[in-house]
Amino acid sequence: MPPLLAKWSVGVIPFVCNKHTYTIYPLKINEYLAAGLAVVSTPFSILDDFDGIIELADTPELFAQALRRALIDKDPERVQQRVQMAHRNSWTERAHEFESVIQRVPKAWRQEQPA
Repeated sequence: MPPLLAKWSVGVIPFVCNKHTYTIYPLKINEYLAAGLAVVSTPFSILDDFDGIIELADTPELFAQALRRALIDKDPERVQQRVQMAHRNSWTERAHEFESVIQRVPKAWRQEQPA
């Protein structure tokens, strides 16, 4: 995927906004961000974690405007912010978060549970 994304200018997630898409977590958002791409998406789900990192647009006109802004958003600092956001959402980081939660569970309780 990285060689393909290296040729792109913007990552686009134009999902329809409805009760089905509301429950989706778009893994591709992190793939786009890991490549440093600006991302434009519809507000199809709760994407608060990405505030200030991606552009959300809920009409065709606003989507087109967001795409125009994204196409010129090449600032190295912004690119780095995107890559860092993707890193924070990596499977490795998620595994560390889960491990941290598990470590906070009292050891006695963990030992009492059947395998």
